[in-house]
Amino acid sequence: MELGIRQVAVGGLERAELLQRMVQTGVQLNDYAKMLLAHRIFDEVVSAPKGDRGKS
Repeated sequence: MELGIRQVAVGGLERAELLQRMVQTGVQLNDYAKMLLAHRIFDEVVSAPKGDRGKS
């Protein structure tokens, strides 16, 4: 398994889109990450304010 830093933009994505981006960038999820992504908070997409987009 290759370990390293992966950067994935997540703002305003639905759960399925977020998972797809993580898979495309090689992010592997452990059981706790899967449990977190199953949380209902990811059922509602909230966009970041315009001035905050792209900032870490």
